[in-house]
Amino acid sequence: MRLLPRSLLRQNLLLIAALVVAAQLATAFAFYYLMQRPRAVHTVQLAVQQIRWLQDGLASMPAPARQHYVEQINRSGVATLIPADGGALAGSEVPPSLGMRMFVRSLRRELARAGIDSHWRNDPPYSLYIRVRLGEAPYWFRLSMAQLDSASIWPWLVALLVSAVLTMAGAFAIQRRISRPLTDLVDAARQLGQGRYPARLPEDGVTEIATVAGSFNQMVGKLAQLDRERALMLAGVSHDLRTPLAKLSLAVSLLESQSDPALVAQIQRHVGEMDGLIGQFIDFARIGTDEAPAPVDLAAMLRQLAGYFEQQGAHFNLELDGLPVVTCRPAAIRRALVNLMDNAVKYGASADGHAELAIHARINGGYLSLSVLDRGPGLADCDLARLAEPFVRGSEARQGKPGTGLGLAIVERITRLHGGELRLAPRAGGGLEATMTLQRAGQAASAIG
Repeated sequence: MRLLPRSLLRQNLLLIAALVVAAQLATAFAFYYLMQRPRAVHTVQLAVQQIRWLQDGLASMPAPARQHYVEQINRSGVATLIPADGGALAGSEVPPSLGMRMFVRSLRRELARAGIDSHWRNDPPYSLYIRVRLGEAPYWFRLSMAQLDSASIWPWLVALLVSAVLTMAGAFAIQRRISRPLTDLVDAARQLGQGRYPARLPEDGVTEIATVAGSFNQMVGKLAQLDRERALMLAGVSHDLRTPLAKLSLAVSLLESQSDPALVAQIQRHVGEMDGLIGQFIDFARIGTDEAPAPVDLAAMLRQLAGYFEQQGAHFNLELDGLPVVTCRPAAIRRALVNLMDNAVKYGASADGHAELAIHARINGGYLSLSVLDRGPGLADCDLARLAEPFVRGSEARQGKPGTGLGLAIVERITRLHGGELRLAPRAGGGLEATMTLQRAGQAASAIG
């Protein structure tokens, strides 16, 4: 079970909060035992000594003078001498506040050590009753403790709370300065993992963060340069190969009347396949790099593509109800859909030659899923995990037809370029289900802009 949050910001804030609380408790403990408790003990000892002096002094006075002095004490309002008449007070009550409770407990403990009986009462004003003897007459010496009620612990607690809040606010501001660049770095790395080059990270922060940001920017720049060089190389090689291929096609056309028609047709078919392979290389090298996002009616696009394949003899069942307009790169998405549908036509027939080709659209929250389904022999689990990688082709069940292994790699790159993912899974009842998941409408615009 994980006790700490995964976020660095939350972990550090939790640690700082624990340190603040520990420091406040240590301060309170030290203040009480080093200052407050010795002062309280001294005050209690002084109060007990004064009570003894008062008792001894009143006991030594003549009765008339003692009575006059008792009346003066009672008129002061601070303390009162009440004849006990031999009666005893009921058990003591508990003082309401913690600070008052601690002081009264210490005072009564010292009185008990001196052999003096005492009781506490919460009836306003708070009073401590101390049993004294003036000569032979017993009295209750009621000492008002109303001043203890004003010594509340709440101001101290409020001060601690305000101090903790200010400390946490400062810690949050400091930690935020550290975590914000790290969050930007995580977002940039996530964009890079999705096949998009993020904007440069600012390098004007603290030295350590600026160094990390600078290294990341340098890495992204080198990756972008390598990608451009790779695209340029593939496009150049493909373009150079198409020139002799066009000449070969022209030569075969000129020899058509002088050679075996079947042989000429076979050569032309091979030339066409080679031209298609070169076209895939060019598509893979130039995916979405020269196209701006725009609103696209995917339902209309899919119906148009289905009509094109219908002319080639392949029928797709379309389930496109509620398909929204999506902001995307139109040519790139069209290329991805054509590759998926072409794969379904090539490899999607069942063993008896019957093909149940379909395209389903599903909306799930902020995402749109486009699935192309076939009834082919399917793929092994190991193939499903690797088939979207460049130049990787499926198992023997789908071999035997020309291809570069770039078709699904192109689809996967286009899908990631739009903030989504490509998922390959077995179709219920046999076959393959290839699903492109795209972000919808305005969300897609921010993802691919």
